Amino acid sequence: VRPAVVDELRERDRPAVMLYVSDPGSSVKDGRSSEMRSYKAVNIDAYEIPMLLYMSPAYVSRFGGFAARARAAVHHPLQTDRLFWGMVSLCQVSCDDLAPEKDFFSNKFVPAEKRYLGEGTLVYHKGMANPGK
Repeated sequence: VRPAVVDELRERDRPAVMLYVSDPGSSVKDGRSSEMRSYKAVNIDAYEIPMLLYMSPAYVSRFGGFAARARAAVHHPLQTDRLFWGMVSLCQVSCDDLAPEKDFFSNKFVPAEKRYLGEGTLVYHKGMANPGK
């Protein structure tokens, strides 16, 4: 099912882009509940969350280089703490302090070795069989 916002952007004859990142917050327990003091029972979907990137034909035509990089980066893990650098790239902004190793659309992207969830409670690594154990 395609989101209505994509249909809206598709109808316009100008460069348009949309990045949607799912919010798994309702799946992640915050430790305040007496029933859950760890993340052991949380589904893996709370750690590996989907994203959707839509680029209009006019955007792809105008920013074809970025569109190709974005397609090539389809398997880069999106880390929301690095969302800023991806958005800068997506919006075609350049600056001297841009860190391509933190930009998940960049061919120079380097995923963090460790990702923390919940104030350092869990050090998460992709493919963990039982996060939290």
